[in-house]
Amino acid sequence: MSEGDARIGYLCPDETLARAGELLLQAVMVRAAVAADDCPAQLGSRLAALLDGERRRLENGLPPTGQEDTGRALTAFFRVILARRGPDVHDYLTGAIGYSPETDTGRRHDCGRRLLSLELVPRWTTAPRRLYVCERCGPAYSLPHGFGPPTADRTAGPGIRLTFPAPLPAGGWFVTCLQPVGGHEENAGVPHRLAPGVTTLDVSLPNGTYPGLRRLAVALVTAGDYSTFQFPIQQQAVSESSGGPVP
Repeated sequence: MSEGDARIGYLCPDETLARAGELLLQAVMVRAAVAADDCPAQLGSRLAALLDGERRRLENGLPPTGQEDTGRALTAFFRVILARRGPDVHDYLTGAIGYSPETDTGRRHDCGRRLLSLELVPRWTTAPRRLYVCERCGPAYSLPHGFGPPTADRTAGPGIRLTFPAPLPAGGWFVTCLQPVGGHEENAGVPHRLAPGVTTLDVSLPNGTYPGLRRLAVALVTAGDYSTFQFPIQQQAVSESSGGPVP
């Protein structure tokens, strides 16, 4: 940890300290993705520089200036990562975080099995995150501290509607993608903007052929931080002659 990183602890009040910690962890994540060849160096270097610049302003008691640019750049990063690697970006933070014991949330994942949760505890910042894990599907949601998990309902279209426990005051951006399998890069969707105050997010299921049980990933960037969501989906084949489902 550099001298600049250590200064966060006594230059900033609690909220600013937490925000600085979020920015620091995001920069660690981005640089790890570049090192793993999961993110193009130019995209990753630009985003890491934006994150570092925002954090330095906080260190010096200045308000952030680039949240809009940072949000767009972070969404562009997730568009690449969801297509190449998938949504389990907490793996990039290995060595920077510890894990609390799992607890039963009393909720069910979209597949119907128990949903467990554990805290991702940074080793040198005060910006914990919470990871929700399905006992069958694995990681389901990765959320900032204080951001509760959404409810997910199937919609006509077909699609999935996420309903958040509280409105998103700042709005944000989101992008979706099938989770890649076997090193095959998927085609991520186009990033979409969310208006301030929204309480729901509608996700269309991807077109094309994806046989078997797959996972659909959503990355949401709002208020300078990110959330990821994963849902099991299974394509229903359609008969060309009858227009009905293939048994």
